[in-house]
Amino acid sequence: MIQLELLSNELLLELFEYLNTNHLLQAFFGFNDRFNQLLYTHFRDHQLNFHSISKDNFDLICQQYLPSTIDQVHSLYLSNKETSDLPELLFSRGFTLDRFINLRSLSLYSIRFLHQFNGIIYQCRYLPHLIHLNVIKCPTFELREYILVESINNIWSIPTLIHCNLNGIQRSEQWVCRITSVSTSIKYLSIEKSQCELSSLSHLLNCTPHLEKLSTVVRCSKSDECLDCVIPSMKSLKLDFRGSADLLKSIFQTMPNLCHLTIDLSQMYLDGHAWEQIINNYLLKLKIFRLKMKFQLEQNSDSMVDNVDKLLMTFQTTFWLEEYRWFVRCHWDTSDTLRSTIIYTLPYAFNEYSYSNGFYSKSTCFNEKDYWTYDSVDMITLNNNRKTSVDTHTVPVSHFPNIRHLEINFPLNEHFSLLFPSFHRLTSLHIHVDTNPNYDQLQMLINQAPFLYSLRFSPAQKSRYELFQLTSKSIRRLEFSYTPSTRSNNFSNEDCYNLINSPLGIQCEVLSICFENRIDILNLIQKMSNLRLLVFESEDDNEFFRSVTPGGDEFVQWLKNHLSSSHSIIRDPRSFAIRIWIDRQNHNIKTLEHQNKFSWFLPLIKRIFS
Repeated sequence: MIQLELLSNELLLELFEYLNTNHLLQAFFGFNDRFNQLLYTHFRDHQLNFHSISKDNFDLICQQYLPSTIDQVHSLYLSNKETSDLPELLFSRGFTLDRFINLRSLSLYSIRFLHQFNGIIYQCRYLPHLIHLNVIKCPTFELREYILVESINNIWSIPTLIHCNLNGIQRSEQWVCRITSVSTSIKYLSIEKSQCELSSLSHLLNCTPHLEKLSTVVRCSKSDECLDCVIPSMKSLKLDFRGSADLLKSIFQTMPNLCHLTIDLSQMYLDGHAWEQIINNYLLKLKIFRLKMKFQLEQNSDSMVDNVDKLLMTFQTTFWLEEYRWFVRCHWDTSDTLRSTIIYTLPYAFNEYSYSNGFYSKSTCFNEKDYWTYDSVDMITLNNNRKTSVDTHTVPVSHFPNIRHLEINFPLNEHFSLLFPSFHRLTSLHIHVDTNPNYDQLQMLINQAPFLYSLRFSPAQKSRYELFQLTSKSIRRLEFSYTPSTRSNNFSNEDCYNLINSPLGIQCEVLSICFENRIDILNLIQKMSNLRLLVFESEDDNEFFRSVTPGGDEFVQWLKNHLSSSHSIIRDPRSFAIRIWIDRQNHNIKTLEHQNKFSWFLPLIKRIFS
């Protein structure tokens, strides 16, 4: 620790950025006044993040740290993804949102219950400095529309709110058209998982009259709709649109000062001439234009290549190549009988990408080798058609340097390593495996992903010896997908034993699985010493006993009778999976002197500077 004290405040603050919240507080809080002040400085600009935290660390922070730091927290991240009912536990201990008096940013991740979400949002009205609200990846709320509408109206009533991200709300458009409050403070709004009709979008804009940036999804089923408002403040629009060209023009007419447009079109064909006319007539101040358009080329006597060439010629006028220097690329799959085609501006501007090794492409670039780096993509789905080969001499190699989430079929196509040589930022891998997966290929991919955290198998593929021999220094989350159709892949006693003693099982912290027998649950919790969250179903969890057993849920009660009362045990009311947030109660470890707790930190410094 003496070595750390020799470092400057600026360098220590930079090092703090490499550590999550619970590690920072455990390591530095209370060591001396200097480090306490540095933590306060750090948390003014960084989140108090409860996304990936163990139950015992959560208890420790609530007991020893939050009482002294709660009024210093400017950004808070509450999550149920790798915890069990964390917001409810936090509030029940007296740490309600109104005590975070300087909170400026609140993020909510995987809040599964609408009543809990509504309670949190209600408290937000009493936060005098709240500027940012992020609702991220919340599952579809139960069908009580009036509660969701109440929450939305409470959001629109927060007087200081400027940035509002509601992408986590995955519902129909009904809640949009039922907003009754008017927000004069919201300037930046994102609603990417709830579809709007044009009438609902019109209502939304009337209730948020000072919007400058909007990201939303519009699906138009009526041809006679139009927007009945003008939003002169709108400068940036990200739009996922399905409808007619006339309805699209009507949207642009309401935004005369739009200068940044990102648009994803489905089932609509507009060639370069049509876009040139739209931009010249309705988007006179447009500076940045990002397009992705999915459509089906008409069936005619011309070949697919000839049709693509004709389309690309409409994007090669003076307007496109000289006035704006906007280039496009067209992708098509020769094996697709539907002649599905996608065209997009370069560089590619969207975060998701679907790749098939049957793709062919052409662009309007002066050099066809330009713009093959897809920096914006962080989530990719790879469709390997093993019957289709790729001519690597004629097809340039795409480069995806920022991929964080990858979904892929195994075994891999032979050209995979040429197309995707590294995965240095990959954190999540979802693989679909057939009856004869190639685990050597999987191990090679894992070896290229030094920061891979989550590994998911679909189907569960538990009865493979090679699976339990996989190794990784970084993987901490394992998911074995379970569905009624894959019941034969549920984990037996022998499978659980192999998992417990496997390299990945030994270091696993979060596990999603389906058991054949409930007894194995107890053994797994006891033997997997690093496990902090277990999400599972079990074959002997009888649905009948969930409702008729006196005292409530028979299975949950059985778990409470056999496990420590400090564990948090709940059942998801929709999926019926059970979540156990495990409290290891390692008191001896938690009370070590500070100089012993830094054994993990000094090697980290060496890694940062190496």
